Amino acid sequence: MLLGLAMLPQSLMASCVDLDPGCPEYMKAGDSCDSEWAKTHCFRSCNKCAGTEGAGTTQAEITEYAWLDIRIGTAPPQRVVVGLYGKAAPLAVSNFKGLITCAKPGPEYCYKASEFKRIIEGFIVQGGWLKADGTQMRGFEGDAFKDDPGGLRLKHIGQGVVQMGNRGPDTNGPSFVFMVGAAPHLDGKHVVFGVVIQGLQHVLAASRVPTRNEQPVDSQRVVVEDCGMHTLAHGI
Repeated sequence: MLLGLAMLPQSLMASCVDLDPGCPEYMKAGDSCDSEWAKTHCFRSCNKCAGTEGAGTTQAEITEYAWLDIRIGTAPPQRVVVGLYGKAAPLAVSNFKGLITCAKPGPEYCYKASEFKRIIEGFIVQGGWLKADGTQMRGFEGDAFKDDPGGLRLKHIGQGVVQMGNRGPDTNGPSFVFMVGAAPHLDGKHVVFGVVIQGLQHVLAASRVPTRNEQPVDSQRVVVEDCGMHTLAHGI
């Protein structure tokens, strides 16, 4: 379903503008990007309005949106929104959604309270396989599920690409990666299943925390405080 002017609250209709040609997302002029309504429904337009580098480059049709509130050390959590390529990478997206929404019983099937345990500045922020309490996570679609051919055709073009971590072909599980730099050597080897469309600056901040052996130091641990799916269906 498209989010058009007819669906906006009456009080907002007069001052909403389409900032992204061909994209059914609107925002109210002025300070509306600070409102809860805008944060939920207008994240792409708000980023463009604010002039922030909050988004990566979209490579495929976005079918749904997920969010993660990421905390670095003792700082307040910051929201990262991911557009999911459900048609290009259906298995990877189903796996990510299942773990984002904690759809199976047990902490091993939920990204909430998981950590980003491998960080390489300028390259990756990787998490999803270990909880803060040491619990080993499991894949919603299994611990070694098949690669999505469509996701393998997408490229590691730079900041904001979201891809599966793996141990080789057809070994996908709970691990996922935010790319913070181009990595063409990974093309065709890791399934790309989404893109950061809001909060890329927070991913970049995570990529710069001090590390030891590619793991954040204890005072700067990077944790998923909360996570979920946006309930409004967006057609793009």
